[in-house]
Amino acid sequence: MFFIFRNLYICKVKKIIVTSIFLSVVFFVYGQKKYYTMSECGNDPLKYIEKNYEDNANNYIGKTIGYWVDECEFYLSKYIPIRYSIWRDLPKELEGAVEKLRFDVCYDGYMYSIYIYISSNPPLMWKDTFDLEENWNEKSYNFFKKAKITKITISKRELGKFGTLKKYRRQ
Repeated sequence: MFFIFRNLYICKVKKIIVTSIFLSVVFFVYGQKKYYTMSECGNDPLKYIEKNYEDNANNYIGKTIGYWVDECEFYLSKYIPIRYSIWRDLPKELEGAVEKLRFDVCYDGYMYSIYIYISSNPPLMWKDTFDLEENWNEKSYNFFKKAKITKITISKRELGKFGTLKKYRRQ
C-alpha cells in the first residue's frame, strides 16, 4: 500500500515539475518585449528609439555594439565616446577606458541622446579613439563591435532649449 501512495506522489511531483518548466519557458518567450521596425513606428526615429531603446533596453543587455548597430534602422552619424569620470574610484585597468557611447538623433525639433554603456576585456581606451573620425563609420564599428552592452539610457530635449524633457513621449 505504501508503494502505491509513493508512486502517486512521485507522479504528481513530476507533473508539477514539467508544468512549471513549461510555464517558465512560455513566460520567458512571450515575456520578451518585441522589436519594433522603423515602419511600425511611422518612420519616426524618435518613436523608434523610445520603443526599442527606452522601453525594451533590456533586450540589448549582454549583446555587442556590433549587434546593436547591425539591427539599428536609422542612420548613425556623429557619436561621442565617453570615458569613465576621473572623479570616480575605479580599478586601475578602467582608468582612461571608454564607459559609454553617445549617439545623438535630431528630428522634428527634438534631440534624443542614446547612451550605450559598454564593457570590454581588455577595456577599450579613450585615447585610442582619437584616431577615429567623429562620424560613425566602418573604422568606428570595427573598434567597438565586440564591446558588450551593459545598459542603455535615453536623454531627450527640445532643440535650442536647455534641460531635459522628463516625461515626453512621441504620439
